[in-house]
Amino acid sequence: KRVGKRATLLLEKRLRQLIVITPDIIQRVYLLWKQFPENAPARRVSGYLLTYLYRPQDFLPEEQHGLFGHLDDAYFAALVYEYVLGAIEGTGNSQTALDKRFKKEISNMKDSAKLVIPHEAEKIEAMFSEILKTDQSALFAAAFTNWGIK
Repeated sequence: KRVGKRATLLLEKRLRQLIVITPDIIQRVYLLWKQFPENAPARRVSGYLLTYLYRPQDFLPEEQHGLFGHLDDAYFAALVYEYVLGAIEGTGNSQTALDKRFKKEISNMKDSAKLVIPHEAEKIEAMFSEILKTDQSALFAAAFTNWGIK
């Protein structure tokens, strides 16, 4: 209803693809975050991504929305991945061919998601912006240490 009948097929394909590649995006974020110092913002937002994905209560709960409920997770993962890729460029390290391809594809998919879930996307972007402003690395470090995770 939000995008009309003509755009539905293209958007459905892009959104389904975004949801399907989300595990690959998460894996790339995890592999890339190792290149940053412990207190780097790219590492912090990666930790928040994992926390967000673990929480069953989010902007579009899967229990209520089925497969569509994964779209907010995929959108947030795409935001984090784009941020981490930008941070990699800032360190002088080069992106892999996979990262370059994903970056281009994800931008289109993310824009498609924003058309379908505009209110949720806005909230996710605000949350992401707040995460970037807040340095809670000491809090995370303490929590992981308390659980024996290094």
